Amino acid sequence: MAKQFIFAVPYSNSALGTVVMLGKRRIIQRRKAGKPIVPALIPHWAGQLTLIGGAATVARPAYGELAAIYLAQTGSPLPVAETAAIFISVQTKTGLEAAILPVPMQEAELNEAIRAANLAIQGLKVADGVFEEIQPVAALALDEALHPTPVPEGGWSAYMNRFYFQDFRPGPLDPLPPIILAQLTKYSQQDPALFRLGIETLPEVPVTVEVTGIAVVGASQGGANGSYAVPYAAEGIVQLQAELSTSDPLAGRIVAWTVDGKEAGSGPDLTLTADQLTAKGAPILITARLGNSQQTVTLTVRPEFDRFWIEGAEQVEVADNDRRLKAVARYGAAAAPVVVRMTLRPNKPDAYDFLTWTGGEPLPGPNDRRAVSRRAVTAKGAPAKVTARLNPEFEAEVAVLPVLAGLRIDEAPVPQNGQVTAVYTTVPDAHVELRAVTEPEGETAWGHLVWTGGEAGAATNLRRVPITGLRPGDPPVKVTVQVGDGPARVAEVRIVPRLLGLDLLGPGEMTGAAAAQAFRSADGPPVVLQARFDPPGAASAAHAVWEGEVVDWRSPDTKAVRRDIGADALRAIRVRVAEQAAALALSLTTPEYYPTMGLTVSEIGFPDTAALNDDDNVPIDPVWRAGHPAPPDSFPRDQAINLSARLSLNPRPG
Repeated sequence: MAKQFIFAVPYSNSALGTVVMLGKRRIIQRRKAGKPIVPALIPHWAGQLTLIGGAATVARPAYGELAAIYLAQTGSPLPVAETAAIFISVQTKTGLEAAILPVPMQEAELNEAIRAANLAIQGLKVADGVFEEIQPVAALALDEALHPTPVPEGGWSAYMNRFYFQDFRPGPLDPLPPIILAQLTKYSQQDPALFRLGIETLPEVPVTVEVTGIAVVGASQGGANGSYAVPYAAEGIVQLQAELSTSDPLAGRIVAWTVDGKEAGSGPDLTLTADQLTAKGAPILITARLGNSQQTVTLTVRPEFDRFWIEGAEQVEVADNDRRLKAVARYGAAAAPVVVRMTLRPNKPDAYDFLTWTGGEPLPGPNDRRAVSRRAVTAKGAPAKVTARLNPEFEAEVAVLPVLAGLRIDEAPVPQNGQVTAVYTTVPDAHVELRAVTEPEGETAWGHLVWTGGEAGAATNLRRVPITGLRPGDPPVKVTVQVGDGPARVAEVRIVPRLLGLDLLGPGEMTGAAAAQAFRSADGPPVVLQARFDPPGAASAAHAVWEGEVVDWRSPDTKAVRRDIGADALRAIRVRVAEQAAALALSLTTPEYYPTMGLTVSEIGFPDTAALNDDDNVPIDPVWRAGHPAPPDSFPRDQAINLSARLSLNPRPG
């Protein structure tokens, strides 16, 4: 005959449906009948939630026996009169039989009975020490509540040594350990079907509490209502909390969770890890159910941003916590492109499916980069934009600038030192024109040119430098041009005088347009040459560069050539002003003497000459005498000069 049991089922009908009072059995029982017992016992259904009651005997009526067991296990009398007690028989498939006594109670009465029983257990006021706690359990959650005891970490053998024998360690020949281990294994894994059957005999009450929402902690709200996203993290977690229409803590315990249609346990909350990416467009579907109500949210585990950067640019500016990049690159017809890149965590190909790119060109390989060609210049103020969207958005701006290949003036290259010249003129609106040479050419490239100095030209790559009214000696006009922050090309336009010619002042005579002749003399004055400029003056003469055997003379625009050299010498005299030049071929010849009497000049006076002092402030004799190098040269301009000469008779002319 199968063993029989008797159980009481205190229950109440509430918004959570049928709620029953169950007891969590101890795994190891150390008290019985109110006294310590040695050795300890392993109770049936060790560690499981069970009904209040136990094994039945035939010696006593069922009610009286159950009332004694109930009082011993809870510390309170059985809350139903014998006259109202109606037992219901149940039997499991394995042959276990039980007489079940339903005990209906009000919800408040049931809560108070549970509270009183726990106080009695904690105060060791119960005669039977089989339970360690009394709990309310909703009938809706029986599948989660009634189950065998999980095997503890390390197994039952380690548990037995630690908690059953405690400080006492049995010897190797002690027969008790295998007996206790067998009982732990057997009783902890007993089938709780008997209790499930007993509870199913109670009247079914619908659950009226509803799941009103799901709070998600550790993830951000997505675009659609009820959709959430969390960045990948090796140790990241997301906690979902069921929001209910009641504050009863028991309600949270009977919420059932499913993840992608699979049961994921019950309780007020659910914890998920964020260490696995979800496929793009296939988020995790999470549902919380209670009674006939349910709420659903979706969770996407997206990759986490790691790094956003640019390769192949000359200059990169980073802003907004690495989310905004500005890069500058130079044009190159055969240059490799600028590459905008992003790495994610985890660094796996499917992670980059979450990236959405706009702008740039895709490259072979993973979806982690975009290329910006350097074979075309971007317009000024309109760089190529590449955007990577991964909640948040990352943006890169790549400006491809032209190369400043050179600077020319009137079609001639500006020297490396930037020094260029323009000839003095009084022509209205006279100017020189500078031209920037870029690679590539064209208005788009020229739009990046930054000029300083001068005036705007007919095209963006041209610059005018007006020169009308500028004179030699004035400060140069400085013009610079550059592309972006690149090196500047500089031109300094200086005004030089116009070189009008090279004249012979004397003694001697012009024999052609660029030829002159003078007689050789051992003691006579030198040949004096004068360069003519427009405008005249010392500032203009300072620009002249003389070539040939000349020495300084008394004014900046004159030079002297000695005559005490060998006969029939030819002196090539040249004067240059920038690109202008004037030349004179001076022939020095020996005069022919005749054997006749002649006159010679012994002294010349200059009545109109102003009195002059030399460098030592000594008055200069205004009379030239034979043997002196030269007469004074301070004469009124553009006026005839009066001379007085004293002649002497010589046997041969001088």
